[in-house]
Amino acid sequence: MGVGCVQPSPPPARPTIEPEWPAAWRIEAQGVLAEAGSIVSLWNQYADFRLGTAQPPTPTQWLEGTQRANDLLARATRFHETIANSPIASDTWRQRRDLAAESQRLVELCTAIVAYRTEADRLAPGGDGTRALGYLETARALLDRAKADWA
Repeated sequence: MGVGCVQPSPPPARPTIEPEWPAAWRIEAQGVLAEAGSIVSLWNQYADFRLGTAQPPTPTQWLEGTQRANDLLARATRFHETIANSPIASDTWRQRRDLAAESQRLVELCTAIVAYRTEADRLAPGGDGTRALGYLETARALLDRAKADWA
């Protein structure tokens, strides 16, 4: 090479899914699932109360459950976006695609949890609450599916 000539540096390597990312993502998913299970349990208690088979949640439990449900939906959405927008290499795209699909189901689960709470506000006083049970059944089914996804 002549004086003043510089060999160009190679382009930076494209970041790929780090080996520890999927493990960290599984830990986060398990946290979302634990919180979702706790909230679904509270909603189950409320549904049982409306059917006349249990005591109602306390007002504090109800308000905290509502806040937790909304916060959990935001958390699940951020988690999904982290996975879906993570840089990948050609040899890891299938793994990332599968994890993104599983994280999307967590968003769907949290959306169903919030939907049940929203529908519960629309129930007539003194009724049995069966009109809202479809939302709760959806949340239960999605919770079971997500637990299997992230086992």
